[in-house]
Amino acid sequence: MDATEVGTPSGGGSGLLPPIDLVSTASERTGAANTNMRHETHDEVDLVDSYRRLTAIYHDLLSHDDLEQLLERIADSIVQLVPCDSLLVAELDPIHGVLVPILARGRWSDSVLELRPRLGEGLIGWAAANARPVMANDANSDPRAGHVEGTPESEPEAIISVPLVARGAVLGAISMYREADGNIFSADEFELAQRFGDAATLALVNFKTRTNLEQQACTDDLTQVLNRRGFFSTARRALAEAGTAPSALLLVDLDEFKSVNDGCGHDVGDDLLKHVARQLCSVVRSDDLVARLGGDEFAVLLPRTPPEDARTVASRIYRALDQAPYIGPHGRLSIPASVGFAVAAVSEDTALDALLAEADAQMYRAKRARSDAPRARRLQA
Repeated sequence: MDATEVGTPSGGGSGLLPPIDLVSTASERTGAANTNMRHETHDEVDLVDSYRRLTAIYHDLLSHDDLEQLLERIADSIVQLVPCDSLLVAELDPIHGVLVPILARGRWSDSVLELRPRLGEGLIGWAAANARPVMANDANSDPRAGHVEGTPESEPEAIISVPLVARGAVLGAISMYREADGNIFSADEFELAQRFGDAATLALVNFKTRTNLEQQACTDDLTQVLNRRGFFSTARRALAEAGTAPSALLLVDLDEFKSVNDGCGHDVGDDLLKHVARQLCSVVRSDDLVARLGGDEFAVLLPRTPPEDARTVASRIYRALDQAPYIGPHGRLSIPASVGFAVAAVSEDTALDALLAEADAQMYRAKRARSDAPRARRLQA
């Protein structure tokens, strides 16, 4: 079995000189030395070229802001640096102690994506559990290697498994596979795979950090729904994706909210706003948007929603706020609100600002009339 871990001898490498024949002539020794120097120089040039490509890959990976594209680029880069027949990228689920595949390539990719190897199970699980890379050029003989259901049990293969470690924490692991007898990885490729693991880890951490920062920038700190900035950017994208399907925008304004702040204090007012946000989220679909635009004003965008369905949602909002009053230190507080909504017939041609203006006008009409019935006027694109 040829298995290599970091911190253990690799068992050889392309840079070692062959034994010198003591009975060879001086010219033969000189020729052999020159040949070895040429091989070493060629190997060094190949290694330098590989590291240059790795540096370029570092910069490329850090530029991606879409997770699916980033994972595909990681897979392309692995194959470019360390050619392999199949590969697996898995993310650690620390709660359940399993690796969850997020990308797989190769003949058995469908079977591999169904796997949930535990920490310590298989070479990829061993690498993640020990936070150490491992190379096994005779994986069939390695007791740490497991068998993937749906793949041949006795097919020779070589495996490199590299953990993805950031700040001492294991985030996941990558495994590369070469199939067929004699199709092995070199020590240099093992080293490159480890350096690529560092690049992939940095890219994934950078992506998650950027995503978290963007979410924070678009989330209302108090209610945890979208803030005004997040609503405008997300709503415009949702309207464009809705195409020609009608979409509805509802504005919800709490009546006499100022009296709550004045009479009960701002802490109660804040709790009331959080309660309202939860009620709004409870009556809409998972792909609808709920946002706090500011103060006591909320917006609800219903993509691909005809006027009659939007009217139904508005009625649900009235009922939810009426039947689930806020109960706090000052007792039971009713939540009177005014709701206005507008519907775009062709959302891709209707500006979000126009929808907001119409819904705002309808909301103030409802507020003046103190009516429990929402109103709407259909916008023509």
